[in-house]
Amino acid sequence: MSYMRYGMPLKFFKDSKSKYYIFLSDKGIVDYDCDYSDNKSFCELIYKFILYETHDEEYAKKILKILAKKLGIDSELKPEI
Repeated sequence: MSYMRYGMPLKFFKDSKSKYYIFLSDKGIVDYDCDYSDNKSFCELIYKFILYETHDEEYAKKILKILAKKLGIDSELKPEI
């Protein structure tokens, strides 16, 4: 299962693409020693983990919005979120 693929459009941020390639393997999560420095990709990754664990899209979006605000990137969220 792939959580994120490098270069794929981000779902919630305007004109942004993922900077990470992260997937689940039989040995656990593989992230190729990612430094998690891209905040937009990081927010979406956290969203995906929460959604995967809770199956609650509204709660996952809530956390994404809060995290984006705390990181100072909430102005870059798409308006429909």
